[in-house]
Amino acid sequence: MESSDTQELNPDLSRLFENTITYNRFGSSMRYANKGNNLSVGIAASSYRLNGQFSVVKDSEILGRVNKSYLNFTPNVTYSKTMKGNKRINAGYIMGVNPPNIADLQPYKDISNPLYIREGNPDLEPEVTHSFNTGYSMYDPATFINLRVSFNSTFYQNQVVQNQTIDPETFVTTYKAGNVSGGQRYNPYLGFGFPIVKTKASAYISANPSYSKSLSLINSIETETHTFSNNFGVNLNLTPLEWLSLYTGSSFRLSKTKYEQNPSQNQDIINWSAYSNMNIKFPKDFYLDVKFNYNQYKNESFGFDQEVPILNAFVYKLLGKTKKWEVRLSGYDIFKQNQTISQFAGQNYVSTGRIETLSRYFLLGVTYNMRGVEVKKYR
Repeated sequence: MESSDTQELNPDLSRLFENTITYNRFGSSMRYANKGNNLSVGIAASSYRLNGQFSVVKDSEILGRVNKSYLNFTPNVTYSKTMKGNKRINAGYIMGVNPPNIADLQPYKDISNPLYIREGNPDLEPEVTHSFNTGYSMYDPATFINLRVSFNSTFYQNQVVQNQTIDPETFVTTYKAGNVSGGQRYNPYLGFGFPIVKTKASAYISANPSYSKSLSLINSIETETHTFSNNFGVNLNLTPLEWLSLYTGSSFRLSKTKYEQNPSQNQDIINWSAYSNMNIKFPKDFYLDVKFNYNQYKNESFGFDQEVPILNAFVYKLLGKTKKWEVRLSGYDIFKQNQTISQFAGQNYVSTGRIETLSRYFLLGVTYNMRGVEVKKYR
């Protein structure tokens, strides 16, 4: 077997792209305000120009071009009313336009992986979104009770998705972007905060369910993906003594994704997290901050179950009569467990990512502030 350091260009797998994207937007709005009522109405004109070409190498024959222009008018309306008792309501509508990715427009085939071929579609149209929102909030400074309710929804028109065409004999999959309409997303929110012991202990409870319907194309046939998510959270703030404060909370998220085309791939993804931050002030201007975060990630479909406990601690002291100096010893990721984990179920795919990050380390620092060091209680 002979080896050579000479690299040869493969013209079938090599492409040079030159793309230019020009975006211009011009808009105007009118606003009316009277006795707590605020109304804003506007419209904008958005112009996109996508020009591109590709070849094998620079100055070689042009193999394909893209010359697309899109002009869209996007209206928006917002209304809010401020009422007595620190109460407020709001509602709004906005239309958004996203042009296709120029890489999806290029009329060429990427055969670098012969089992997964990607093909451009120069006939793509811009994706249009219609977003509606409404909400109500109130805060009572006498009782420290606060309430927030909101509801957001988005409807998709000409949504850009990948059309998967699977050859039944070779199982070669070809991806080609296409437009579909009918995608939807709904996202309500409820949050309620109240004191347990005034100025000493308070709690905040939230619920944030959501539902989305996504469309995808498999062998040019539309198929639906439904995702139901339930998010619940509770936070507790305790400041029983001047020298002691504790902030703790937990959140739970269950995401259920159902695939119309292949129900056997339905996913149940669970993310659970809890945190606790404690601040203690000792005599002679010594301080201790301890932060603990615990996360659990589960996906029974893949047998995935990962726990990530993270402990950070900080000991510091203020020096001098005017307290302009601070000496701090910091310990990060004391359990040596730090990593970033993500789970997601999309229209026609499922992904789980794990990224190793900077692990346990300690840091000794000295700080000088001309105005004096201010001690803050971190949640």
